[in-house]
Amino acid sequence: MNIPPDELAALQDLYDKGLFLQAHARAEKLGPYKDWRGAAARVFAGRLGKVLGATRLSNAHHFYAWREHPEDAPALYFYTLSVIARRDPWRILKFLRAHGELERADPDIHSSWLALHATTLARVRDFEAAEAWMTRAEKANPEHPWLAVEWAEIYEIEDRLDDALASTQRALAMQAWYRPAVHGYAHLLTLKDRLDEAGAFLEEAAQHNEAPSIWMVLGGLYAERERHREALSCYDRYAECAVLQDDIAARQLAAVRCDAFCMLGEFEPAARHARLAKIEYYTKLAERLERPESPRRKVSLPVGFVRQHHLTCAPATFAALADFWKIPIDHLELAQQVTYDGTPSYVERAWAEDHEWAVREFTVTWESARALLDRGIPFTLHTADVTSGHAQAVIGYDELRGTFQIRDPNIRHYLEFNAEKLLENQRATGPHGMVLLPERDAAKIDGIELPDQAPLDRGYRIQRALLAHDREAAWSELRALEREAPGRRLTHLARLSLASYDEDRSQRLAAFEELLKLFPNHARFLLGKLDGLRDLARPQERLELLARLAATHEDPVFAQQYAEDLIQDAAQHSRALELLRRAVRRRPYDAQTHHIHADLLWNRRECSDALDLYRVAACLEDKNEHFVEAYFLAARHLKQTRDVLRFLRDRVQ
Repeated sequence: MNIPPDELAALQDLYDKGLFLQAHARAEKLGPYKDWRGAAARVFAGRLGKVLGATRLSNAHHFYAWREHPEDAPALYFYTLSVIARRDPWRILKFLRAHGELERADPDIHSSWLALHATTLARVRDFEAAEAWMTRAEKANPEHPWLAVEWAEIYEIEDRLDDALASTQRALAMQAWYRPAVHGYAHLLTLKDRLDEAGAFLEEAAQHNEAPSIWMVLGGLYAERERHREALSCYDRYAECAVLQDDIAARQLAAVRCDAFCMLGEFEPAARHARLAKIEYYTKLAERLERPESPRRKVSLPVGFVRQHHLTCAPATFAALADFWKIPIDHLELAQQVTYDGTPSYVERAWAEDHEWAVREFTVTWESARALLDRGIPFTLHTADVTSGHAQAVIGYDELRGTFQIRDPNIRHYLEFNAEKLLENQRATGPHGMVLLPERDAAKIDGIELPDQAPLDRGYRIQRALLAHDREAAWSELRALEREAPGRRLTHLARLSLASYDEDRSQRLAAFEELLKLFPNHARFLLGKLDGLRDLARPQERLELLARLAATHEDPVFAQQYAEDLIQDAAQHSRALELLRRAVRRRPYDAQTHHIHADLLWNRRECSDALDLYRVAACLEDKNEHFVEAYFLAARHLKQTRDVLRFLRDRVQ
């Protein structure tokens, strides 16, 4: 079905004014969206479908618009936004460069295409290049409000919230109630803890703009403020406006409705919506909701939000807890003292104890968490991935839902974690908890049994001793720990710390092998064993283990590591490349994967692409000296020293 150009123009005018329901009412008279054909019609149907809740319809139209009309600039741009933008950043940049700069497209598309380069670069933290592309985009079309929204995204990634907020205000001045700017402005207000202002703004925006997503965001804001009846009203309005919602949107709506009814204690409608969510957690929740004997206790402590900057989750969480105890701490000042490429827990504890805080480390269990929260004591939760960690605060629990309530410094709204799944997934590393109490309130914790407190205290003293290069004291603590907790996880981890300090490779490998007896398939410990086999020059054993893990283990780190071992053999380059593609699909912003990919391309003499990837890795992890040096050497080899020296100067600053 071909849509007449004058009809498309009228529909686009309604869309641009935010009158999406009116656009839909007019569009559906022309026939089902699935039958629309032609590049312009498909692009419009995809854009309107996405706003009104039809994600699959939107993606399909944008895919076929470009597939059928590859020379059409709007089709290319929206295909890239819908499909390509889900890939890893380097492949996105390759795709963008392969299609040029779209100079002949209309100004909106041309400038948006340039801005897409910028935001892709910003997501890999290459801010110099990102801002250069955005400057070019603005010169091409200075009055396009979308560019101001894109500037705001870049500023937010840079932790420049005031600049981001000003940029969304500029977009709204260009076009009143512009949907992306409405969402951006409200989001930034919440990050700055201006919730009342954000709510009032969204309520007014909903009177001028027909986007259903405004009601969903407003509902979430009401839920955060414990105004669940109003949240439900917003979800009802969302359902009325999302006239094209597919099952993805319907399941999300059912989940948030279930949450709201649970918080109101209305368990019959909560169970009904839980089943409609069609998610394993909600299905099990529905069964508990339908049992009258299910426990109902719920605790939620008023711990506020402190937004972290890049890699400052631990000091931001500490600052949120300090504010709860009415002892304000500036999280960035704290980060200056304790954070460099992350914050080790023993450094955080040392700072706290040196500043008159009572600290208790423990292994988090459902019982210990509940005991603390019942006493009004929130605590820090450290979760661990294979090569990274994250700190957040546990501020409540819900027995009926089987959840912990979490204050994450990355996300303004509090989260709920499935407690059973969290504790099982993090069993190999604890999960590690830390109570931080002002000395004046230390008695609040008396009588609460905290699992593993004694061995964690010894582990902490070992770390402090090693930090002071007092190996004898560390060794004494380790011997005591081995007597008190032989064969325990924390004992092996303490032995690992001392072996690392001594650079004793045999003892390091032995510690990892003992840990693997306790947790046979744990990725972090397997990775440690692989490093140990490499350090001890046991290549055949390492390669055999890597090949097995790359084929069977769910974590992509083993595909990545196997590729690194294979790239020295030119005959294995194709296999290595496939392994890297698999790894980057799972972790598109993993610097190590991009660095290994760069090594592979350099070995294949694809030096220009390799240089791009070396830079991506160095930007993503600018504290990794190896990545930065590799980028420097490659740039110097290709006589691009001006760019790399500017990068190094910015890094020092």
